[in-house]
Amino acid sequence: MSDIRAQSTSEAFDLLYEAVDHIPGFVVEPDRKHFEVRASSDATKFVLTFMPGNRRVLISHGVEVFPGFRGKGLGTSMCEMREQVARLAGVTLLLATVRDENLAEVRVLEKCGWKRLTQNEENKCSLWGKQLL
Repeated sequence: MSDIRAQSTSEAFDLLYEAVDHIPGFVVEPDRKHFEVRASSDATKFVLTFMPGNRRVLISHGVEVFPGFRGKGLGTSMCEMREQVARLAGVTLLLATVRDENLAEVRVLEKCGWKRLTQNEENKCSLWGKQLL
């Protein structure tokens, strides 16, 4: 259930920070525009950014699972974690930009129920989304 207490992007940002900051084994580096979330084991990282002017839409980008940690389900776990913290912040739509060549991330998003919304043939990048209600 989305947290409807957040009346502003600033409050949603605080809720998101609180949710991410309480996940063991992760370090969050917020700068009031976006969060970089990194595993303290240096296994993975991703960035979360609120869509400008919209506290209900969160954009996930810069997802990376580092060599040596790939193929162990970490990408799927990170996808589920992004969804969980987004719900806690009252987000209703989660978006992700993905390079078409990043087949591992495409498989993870498909597995987690995301849908490809657009595909840009020029820059070989797709926009994916998942409704969080």
